[in-house]
Amino acid sequence: MTLLTEKRPLPKSPFIFAAAVLGFSALYVQMHLAIFLLVLMLMFVLGLYASYRALKFFRHSFDGPLAGWSWALIALLTVCWAAWFYVPTTSLAEHVDAWIFQGHYEKEVAVLSSNLPGNCKKTDDCYADDGKPVYVYFPYALHVPFSEHHGILYIADPAQMPEQARLDKIGGMMKCQDQPLLKHFYACFITGYAG
Repeated sequence: MTLLTEKRPLPKSPFIFAAAVLGFSALYVQMHLAIFLLVLMLMFVLGLYASYRALKFFRHSFDGPLAGWSWALIALLTVCWAAWFYVPTTSLAEHVDAWIFQGHYEKEVAVLSSNLPGNCKKTDDCYADDGKPVYVYFPYALHVPFSEHHGILYIADPAQMPEQARLDKIGGMMKCQDQPLLKHFYACFITGYAG
């Protein structure tokens, strides 16, 4: 019987899958529906390939010095598959979106505040009311038909909670979380639009 002394390199695909899951979970709200579905399918294929490579590595290094890495790869993949299924149902993406794009949102609000009632009210980019302090709602790009439309509400006064009467003027049946994502930003959703 010949002993295999061949050194097997650690597969890179599980780490690529982990990075892709993290990026997807944090940024999926900015994707359009077609891109979202394409990325979802590509992620699934990448996950299958990463799982195959990790299991193959696991099988060949179970008794060797790389056994610890094998278990770590299996644990990483388990966490990644769980995150791929469950993290998009949490508010992680909303927090990341507010943090990354806060400068962009604040610039848009500054432009709108100078000429309210602005052109924003009837566009797909944002919805605004003409009250003080200004409320501006930025819907996310991803919008699955017949579901709630999620987005970020900017309130110029960070000490003020969103007033339901003003939210209803922006988009009928609009609800926001009680706690802000950041100083001026609230995660909100619309189940129907005011006429």
